[in-house]
Order: sequence, then C-alpha cells, then structure tokens
Amino acid sequence: MKSPGNLSQDDSAIIRSVIEEGRKQNVDEMEIQMSRDVALGINVDGIKGVDVTFGSKGKTNYVMKIKYKSDD
Repeated sequence: MKSPGNLSQDDSAIIRSVIEEGRKQNVDEMEIQMSRDVALGINVDGIKGVDVTFGSKGKTNYVMKIKYKSDD
C-alpha cells in the first residue's frame, strides 16, 4: 500500500528523463526538489462510545542532488 507521500512510477520516469536530459546538455550538477501534501490516518474502531481518529497532515519534501561524472 502506498502512502500519498510516496513517489509514484510516473514520478520516477519523469525524474529519470530530467536527469538524462541534464547529461545530454552537459550539465555539471543539478538539484531536483519535489514536495507532496500528505494526509495519513487511521480510525480506531471497537471501543463502545468512543470515536478515535489518529492522523498526520503536512508536506513531505524530497531533494535530490546530482553530480555528473565526466566520460574522460
């Protein structure tokens, strides 16, 4: 099961294409920043007369730093 803060396969493909394009353009270094809104929670059932919800909301930030190696 994926949480909303996880990167998807589509994200992975986009990141790969950006990194590959950096190589083609002879970039020395690159930094990629991404963020996701995250809302996770569970309900605790089975306690008579009590509603319990436990959760977390916020942003998850990802930072990737890429340094390209020369082909020399």
